[in-house]
Amino acid sequence: MQEIDSLGRDKSIVSMKNNVAISLGFMPLIMIACLVFNNTPKIIDAARPTPSAVSTAIAAKTSSPIPEYPGLIVFPNIKMEYYDIQGSTAQELLDEMYENGPIAGFESYRSSAALEYDLLYTWPGKSLGDCDLNKAETRYELKVIAPRWKPYSDVSPELVENWVRYIAKVRAHEEEHIKIVRNYFALLNETIANSTCLAASDAAAKVEQDLNRAQEKFDREAEPIIFP
Repeated sequence: MQEIDSLGRDKSIVSMKNNVAISLGFMPLIMIACLVFNNTPKIIDAARPTPSAVSTAIAAKTSSPIPEYPGLIVFPNIKMEYYDIQGSTAQELLDEMYENGPIAGFESYRSSAALEYDLLYTWPGKSLGDCDLNKAETRYELKVIAPRWKPYSDVSPELVENWVRYIAKVRAHEEEHIKIVRNYFALLNETIANSTCLAASDAAAKVEQDLNRAQEKFDREAEPIIFP
């Protein structure tokens, strides 16, 4: 991760990693919001599907050829990282996701998909008593980790349809996590702008803590997603 260093003065960037503050000059916040497996034969995820349509999902029909990657999750302007899975039954897909999916979440569960985000900020004189909050620089970076499945030619259309429905809900879940990051990023900018040199660092850290709690609350209260 690059430092925000265009100011040419104080190059420290402050944030947190996994809810633990570290002091290494450049400190990325990497919070992982995810969909969690349990030990049952099904995937049960803490996800609350949104009513919006998923334009990137490819609907499978019995009369149409199976698409190369049905239901592929795509977020424009966000880094995507895929892990490929194989299988021709629901159980095989579950096994593949459990084996290859990201270790993520507030309690480090095996997940079917995850969002990683970095929240970074700095301003001239940040570590000094005399600073310039009017020249504060902030940014966030997002990465979604998701499964990618290319069905065999003889896979059942029903399984493809179930997969597309499942992935649409997974995408909606991660989209909500992205919205939370963006909302708190806007709050971070407002907080820094309205703060003072002595209070800005603590105020920004409080925004980060509230962001973490909001992400955890969403996962805890969201309705389960079950595959198939």
